[in-house]
Amino acid sequence: MADAFAHKHGYLPIGFNWELLDAHGDADSPRSALGEITKAIANDISNPSKEWLGSTAASRCARDFLVAFDSSSLTVVSNRYDGLWNPISNASVEWGFVCFDDKHIALLLIAEQR
Repeated sequence: MADAFAHKHGYLPIGFNWELLDAHGDADSPRSALGEITKAIANDISNPSKEWLGSTAASRCARDFLVAFDSSSLTVVSNRYDGLWNPISNASVEWGFVCFDDKHIALLLIAEQR
């Protein structure tokens, strides 16, 4: 589903390389969707030592994004895991998430062109 949605919007499919995240784990849990989205927007994607939104605002944004979906059927996948990624765009650096439930789907793509 993530590939079809990304491809429909002009991005590259990555096949089985989407990383399934835990849609319900707290931010500190391994592979937590909340934690990974927070990390993706808290600091500059190409220079993680530089703050972007900061951890407090990033956590709030990540929570707001995830609650837009029905938690009982939410699936979250990412194209990046442990510093490595499978690009879907032509950006120099990116971090993508596809979130979907029984009725909605969205792509959150954080990208920077150097």
